[in-house]
Parts: sequence; structure tokens; C-alpha cells
Amino acid sequence: MSKPTERADLVARQGHGARYDAAEAPHDLLRSARHGTSYFSRILNSLEDEALALPSQLKQYSRAEIVAFVSYSARAAAYGLEGISNHEGIPASFEDLASAADLPTRALRALYRHSSIHLDVTWRDLPGTAWKANSGPVTQSGTSAVYTVQQRVEVIWSASLALGHGTKLSNVPENATATVGLEVLSHHLTIACG
Repeated sequence: MSKPTERADLVARQGHGARYDAAEAPHDLLRSARHGTSYFSRILNSLEDEALALPSQLKQYSRAEIVAFVSYSARAAAYGLEGISNHEGIPASFEDLASAADLPTRALRALYRHSSIHLDVTWRDLPGTAWKANSGPVTQSGTSAVYTVQQRVEVIWSASLALGHGTKLSNVPENATATVGLEVLSHHLTIACG
């Protein structure tokens, strides 16, 4: 949907009430983030419950901890974009992340689904001006909406590699390969978990 006429045709076909990303949104980057989320979902759904307790490719973290981190980072970005200042429920330390990873696997999978949807809906509902401006305290220094998408691309594709269930760098979209890898995920985990 890169051409304005294609977008106008889609809006006309879907009718009143359908919601879309703002015209100013970074559509290619959002596509990579959404593709990564879908890809990660397929990997997660193919893992048996017992396999989530096994170590990830980042040996110090279990697969469940990787899933919890991906979930909480999506939730934190969505809350930041919504301008919510009370971040209850977002882990502040590795101990919190580890306890989230100890959730029953059904709850952990639900946490991932809900947080992914929350972030995607938040992106979709952002007005065009928010894509250009500082959009709230995602980090202490604040960050742009575009950065949340870039960060999601890095985290979701790197986490797919970390689950160690057949994902290769060749599965990552070409526009994301430069910012994806186990060291990238390790860096994000270090920042988030202190």
C-alpha cells in the first residue's frame, strides 16, 4: 500500500469505521515489525510448553524469559506512546522478568499475544503528527514513535533467533538484517534489566 491511490481505494472498499495507520507512519518499518511479530508468533506456537523452560541461544536466559521480555518491551512501548505515566506491571529488574517467565505457559503465551496486539493498535491509532514528534516517556529521556518501531524490529527478530527453533538470519527481512542479532537482543536485555 505504498501509493496514495492504492490507499484511497482500500479505504473506499473497507468503508467507514475501518482504521488505518496514519499516512505519516513509517509503513515499511511497520511492515517489518508486524512481519516479525507474526513470525515470532509462529515460532512460539510451534514450541511445546516444556520447551519454553529450556535455555535460549542467549544461555543466561530461558526461552520463557525471552518471551516475557518481548512481551514487556511491547507493553512498555505502547504505554509510553499512550502517554501513560504509571507503568505498573512493566518489569523494572531481571527478577521481575524471571518471575514473569515462571508464569504458566498458557499465561505467558497470552501475555505475548495481548502485548503484541496492544502495541500494534497503539501504532495504528497514532495521529500523523505523533509520528513526527516526541511521543512520550518510553524511556526516561523520551523517544519518538518511529524509534519504538525500529526497536520492535530489532527485538522481535533478534528474539526469534534467540528462541533457537530454526530461525536463521536469512529469515529476517533484508531491511532489518543490519540491526538484528543475538548481541542486539543481549544489549536490549541489559538496558531493560539493569
